[in-house]
Amino acid sequence: MRISYDPQDIQEMARQVAKEIMPLLLAEMRAVVKHQPTPVSKPEQPKAVITPSAAGAVVARTGLKALTGLSPTTLWRMEKKGQFPRRVALSSGRVGWMRAEIEAWLETRAAA
Repeated sequence: MRISYDPQDIQEMARQVAKEIMPLLLAEMRAVVKHQPTPVSKPEQPKAVITPSAAGAVVARTGLKALTGLSPTTLWRMEKKGQFPRRVALSSGRVGWMRAEIEAWLETRAAA
């Protein structure tokens, strides 16, 4: 058995569906949006505390940014060119910079 519909009948069915179903869909969407949790902003990174120099002190990457004001990428490029002190491996996944070397490097920058 084959059923054929007149294009006007199809349009009328579409209007009827839109009239009856769209309010239900909109209500459901509003309920979902209303109950979504409030987005939580990323916690602010703690500022590196700069303390007086200690012999053998190591500066972590976050402290390095606070000391120099330069981005990690800029420091990496300068390090590769030999224009910045080399990092030291603290463990297999952690590096640091000797504070005395960073301070000496900063002194040379201030003199330039």
